[in-house]
Amino acid sequence: MKRKISIPGLFAMALLSYAAIDISSPAQTESSSTASSARWVGVWQGQLEGLPGVVLTLGDDQGEVSGTIVFTALRDGRVAGHATHVILHPHVDGNRLSFQVKRPDGAEDVVDMSLNMSSDGEGQLVCQKCGSAAPIAMEKIP
Repeated sequence: MKRKISIPGLFAMALLSYAAIDISSPAQTESSSTASSARWVGVWQGQLEGLPGVVLTLGDDQGEVSGTIVFTALRDGRVAGHATHVILHPHVDGNRLSFQVKRPDGAEDVVDMSLNMSSDGEGQLVCQKCGSAAPIAMEKIP
């Protein structure tokens, strides 16, 4: 008998995704890019049923922010797997990092997501096309 993997709306949409991050804009100066990027660089984690449900890892090794997002699939309250993706078309506007996640099944549409920073090290991950999926509280891991 096959068991279904239960994944809340945000994660169900995101697991069907593929994504690459490039936060700084050519119009920004190097120093403003660095200052803007520094706030975002690090590992951000959101909980799902008490477990790490989504992990967003951002770095700037090549002078621009880049990173991945990992979604956890749960089955019967246990980790059933992980899906790792690169982020597409990132854009920073104040305390908001917007990006897209492309579906790996070849579909042309993408899932629009954003990390809205409420304070240094805290924010909400929002999926605009995920129906009634609630925002996920995210914390930057020291």
